[in-house]
Amino acid sequence: YWLEKQLRLTNRRRPLSTIFSRESLPPDGNSFEYAKVIEETGAITVQAAEGDDLAYLEIKLGTGSGTVRTVGGYTSFSRQAIERSKVAILDTGMRWMGIQYAEAFELYVRTFLLALPTAGADSTNLIALAGAGKPDSAPEWISVIMDAAWAIEDNSKGLAADAIIVSRDVAKGMALIEDSTGRPVFEVAGNGQNTWAGNFDLGSIELTGQIAGKPVICVPRLPANYAAVASREAITTMESAGAPFSLQDENIINLTKDFSLYGYQGIYSEQPKGLTRITWTV
Repeated sequence: YWLEKQLRLTNRRRPLSTIFSRESLPPDGNSFEYAKVIEETGAITVQAAEGDDLAYLEIKLGTGSGTVRTVGGYTSFSRQAIERSKVAILDTGMRWMGIQYAEAFELYVRTFLLALPTAGADSTNLIALAGAGKPDSAPEWISVIMDAAWAIEDNSKGLAADAIIVSRDVAKGMALIEDSTGRPVFEVAGNGQNTWAGNFDLGSIELTGQIAGKPVICVPRLPANYAAVASREAITTMESAGAPFSLQDENIINLTKDFSLYGYQGIYSEQPKGLTRITWTV
């Protein structure tokens, strides 16, 4: 007998997709462009005297571009399976495709994040701890996170740090830091102890926490030893309004029905300086 319940399918959280800013794709076109400042000369200053010319600020604007991609898939069921099955075949199948679509979008953002350069004028900030190695104490983490946040404020145009992004191994290392008595420095027990540095929620689906007033987001499937401080505006993801869409078509010859699910997606970084990578010698 079939159990009278649906297969347990749970939508995966999309931490990276939700950290960064989102907007709708333009209504048409297979590519898109956006404006960005590529060079500036001069500065806004005080007018020396009444009637004097104001300071000249030369701003050169350029354009960045991106490609709109289509992501989707389809499946097929017989009319008998749809109409006569004791389980919700169609609902389960469509929900499964929706989960796959969400995972594909998260992979899209993760791949883009990891490909952002850390050298050159149009690149992310970089704090390399080659000599000091990986931070292994709360003061070291707080110090480097503050430096990374300040790099965003100093080098970007009006952006501020919003979150700390780390891989699972880095999050575990943070959570296991102990004081001289062997107690965790970061609060992990929820009892109000050892909260001077921050906290980690071990009961969440994906480990989350807070250090120096900034939320720590542990992102699955990031490469080992990944750590960064980011502004929400460092990356912008785009998706067609209402996506994912679904279509269906019936074959009256063999009594099957096809179902597809798809959406249009885009991604870009207007200000790469809104992200600071933290690296160390492994």
